[in-house]
Amino acid sequence: MLERLRPAHARARERAWERGAKPERLVFYLDATADHQPPPTRSARRGDYKGGFDFHSMLCHLDESEEGLAGILRPGTAGANTAVDQVDCCIHGRSERPPAYRREVSGPPRRLVGAQGPCRTSGSCGP
Repeated sequence: MLERLRPAHARARERAWERGAKPERLVFYLDATADHQPPPTRSARRGDYKGGFDFHSMLCHLDESEEGLAGILRPGTAGANTAVDQVDCCIHGRSERPPAYRREVSGPPRRLVGAQGPCRTSGSCGP
């Protein structure tokens, strides 16, 4: 389902950017966000120690405009600095850029990616 929505998001973003909403720089910002979901009923209490379920989402935004590009729903036990998840989130974020704003670069890929302290890792955001 999300794979079909990404091109639509990219087209809508392209129209908005053509009308002046384009940020000056395309800097990806990663954030790992913990989210606790309480159980819907008392009888459904299992999961984590609080009786609900935790998620540790990885989100990718454009830093300047704060546009949400991509997100990955991960289990509550996932670490904030998991390079594989960060790369995956960056790849999904890249696919949200409008086609007119994508360019092929020869040589090693260069991406500027920011993150808060717990989200920093030595992994890169791939090609």
